[in-house]
Amino acid sequence: MVCLLAVEETEAQPRRGREALVGVAVAGMLLGALTAAVVHSGAKAPATGHAQAAAASGAGSAQAAGDASAGAAAETREIAAAEDPLMPLVLAIEAARAELNGAPDTDAAAPETAMAALEKKAISKDGWLADLRLTFLGDAGAGALVDAGGATALGRALLDRLGRAADHGLDPASYGMPGLGERVAAFEASLAGAQVEPPPGAGAAGPVLVELLRAPRMTRAKALERLREVGGSPDASYVSTIAEALARSRSGPEVSERAAALDAELARELLRHVLDFTVIRRAGPFRVTRKVADVTARKKTRRKLLERLHDIAAADEPEAALAALDPPHPFYRRLLEVYAHYRQVAERDCAEALPTTWRIRPETNGPEVQRLQERLACEGYYTGPVDGRYGDALFAAVADYQRHHELEPDGMVFEGTLRSLNVPMQRRAEQLALTLQRWRESPTRDLGDFYIRVNLPAFELQVVDGAEVTHRHRVIVGTNRLDDDKVALVQGHINRTRLFTTRLYQVIANPSWILPVRVEKGEMKAKLAEDPDYLEKIGVVKRTLDNGREVLVQGRGEGNVLGKVKFLLEESNAIYLHDTDKRELFRETRRDFSHGCIRVQKPLELAELLLVRDGWDRDEVRRSLGAKTVQRGMDLHHPVPLVTEYMTVDVAEDGGATFLTDIYGYDADYAAGELPPKTQARWGSPVLRPSWVPAVPEEVVEGWRRKGKPAPHDYDPKRDGG
Repeated sequence: MVCLLAVEETEAQPRRGREALVGVAVAGMLLGALTAAVVHSGAKAPATGHAQAAAASGAGSAQAAGDASAGAAAETREIAAAEDPLMPLVLAIEAARAELNGAPDTDAAAPETAMAALEKKAISKDGWLADLRLTFLGDAGAGALVDAGGATALGRALLDRLGRAADHGLDPASYGMPGLGERVAAFEASLAGAQVEPPPGAGAAGPVLVELLRAPRMTRAKALERLREVGGSPDASYVSTIAEALARSRSGPEVSERAAALDAELARELLRHVLDFTVIRRAGPFRVTRKVADVTARKKTRRKLLERLHDIAAADEPEAALAALDPPHPFYRRLLEVYAHYRQVAERDCAEALPTTWRIRPETNGPEVQRLQERLACEGYYTGPVDGRYGDALFAAVADYQRHHELEPDGMVFEGTLRSLNVPMQRRAEQLALTLQRWRESPTRDLGDFYIRVNLPAFELQVVDGAEVTHRHRVIVGTNRLDDDKVALVQGHINRTRLFTTRLYQVIANPSWILPVRVEKGEMKAKLAEDPDYLEKIGVVKRTLDNGREVLVQGRGEGNVLGKVKFLLEESNAIYLHDTDKRELFRETRRDFSHGCIRVQKPLELAELLLVRDGWDRDEVRRSLGAKTVQRGMDLHHPVPLVTEYMTVDVAEDGGATFLTDIYGYDADYAAGELPPKTQARWGSPVLRPSWVPAVPEEVVEGWRRKGKPAPHDYDPKRDGG
């Protein structure tokens, strides 16, 4: 039952204790505040002798003039506010708040309230990231999430979001849910007999008066804004009535202690939630957070965290402020919807496994086709009749499924498609949850409005402009097969395209290719052993660079492995984007064929897009890119951020989720708890050793390393050691 403590507006009754003090204090403080406002806004005090002398002498400076101008602007604003008809009401609220909270609203350090002291004690006892939490307490104030009247607007919004953490692939229990929400509800239920309702005479402004009196902090500007929103101009006496009711509802040390404990607990979960969405790295694969305290101790991270917490606590719309924690890329929002769908499908448990020996073709009929229809209907791909007939509707559903699972969309349901269909729906949901986690860890949040994203398992480069993917290009990425580098004396998955964030700063038309030392000393040496004329056949010649180093160079033009254009990246360790002389490989579904660089389909279109957007003349760009052999480097005045990422679920152009192959095994490494993954080992070791590399003792390889010798192509233990 809700007790309307503030309804009886006219009944004369003696005021006792804190209620009486609140009423008297409000009246006195209101009188003083109004007087101060009038004096400040209009009445000009007589100038002192010193002031008159200064004015007469014309003393001043440019700085003084600037200060005077700023002061005049501020005074104009304050005069306007003071003349606002709602200002007496705002001043009454301000005075009542000072009495209720034991201190006035001010930007200066205020005396510690009893509730703040209790929260400090609770935080210190808990100990988890206490320094950060105490700083947030000082910024947001005690009672920002739970006060003596129950959960605040921010507290309610946070409890709602934490309760829906599973929608993001997170465990609500990691935030103490649902227990924390139940404890807050129990606390509010205990206050149900003393909930404060505004007097009916206050009209639409009544709830706002309660809100402003309860808020952890208030400014005059904010109070005026809220009162204007609801309209009306209630008498200031209503403030005293509500303040008295609030004072009665807050009485008793038990209420303050419970509110302080819950506020501290909810603030802890707010920090944990912000960390999960902006700082903590669990999915890596190469950067994984081991100790949260080590990460939050970094000055830059700490500053960003506190700024984010401040913005949430100060937001007018807490739901929107919390939602802003989500990655801004449109794929995250779409994948949330897909994840919800697959969780529901997994719960229904309707995806029956199909024999992988089946061979189902269009225009066939029978029980196998009926089971295929049921299976596709379960996942949402097929909506036609389940009649065992392979018609146009089923063909469209099969092809659609194949397109979104890296399969040839030919409608043929053979072993590859059947194996894909047999992946459990729970596994698909887990794949989506991991992708959502990687989106939360993605650096794209900090790349600005325009950037390039390469998702390696998707074999796709995406140009992102604002909240939209505007261009897509197929790419070829580094192969996953085992290989060796005889110069660096390493072996393993050394050709995988690395995950990095950089900037694309130059486009080169008709590039030459300087063969990397690894290729020169490795593959080329082997090719020359088979064919002494191999270099001449592919147009490779020996040249001496300005620094005196001799290199092998493949000239520009037809047959150059870099094709017509190359894109240079900052600090990428010789990894870059480029065209290719093997464009037929873009027809392949799985395209991990390179030594680590990223080969781009339709690179001239990408080059023109980037250069013209950067301010280059379109005709000039086309002339340079269209030249047959003339080489030209074109710098971007504004380098474009570029990121390579690893997500095994992506969003296709039609908005559907595309499930991708775990080409480098990083998803499997995550599931096995083996992050960061091991990708290479010393040359000749038994770990990650290609079939052609012999077993070589460690001391032998280290001896080569000390002497700067590469590994031999034909290792002989007697000759080479070991």
